[in-house]
This record gives sequence, structure tokens and C-alpha cells, in this order.
Amino acid sequence: MHDIDLARRFRDRLVLLNGGRVAADEPPSRLLDAPVFTVAFGLRLQAGPRRDGRDWVIGVG
Repeated sequence: MHDIDLARRFRDRLVLLNGGRVAADEPPSRLLDAPVFTVAFGLRLQAGPRRDGRDWVIGVG
């Protein structure tokens, strides 16, 4: 799944690949703040509240 927001809401763990190799295998809450995400995609993740009580997540360049 390539939508971080959806994957974070519906999965217990996320696997991040960088250059065809596993760069991280973490629960979504830990991956959000992991520097490895910034290294792999050149983006940092930002979360914010939604009306339904769940947070949204976007990549910020």
C-alpha cells in the first residue's frame, strides 16, 4: 500500500523499502517520527487531527 495515511490507519506494522531493501519494519506510530522515512523519500511526515478523531498524515518536502 502506498498511501501512508491509509496504511497507518489499517495496519499494525509498516515496512519501508529504500533501494529495494527493508529500511524499517515498525508500528505506524514509530515510523511517523523515524528519520529513515526522510532518508528514503526526502520527505518528513506531518500529522494533524481530523473531525472523526483520527489523525491524517501527509508528506512534507
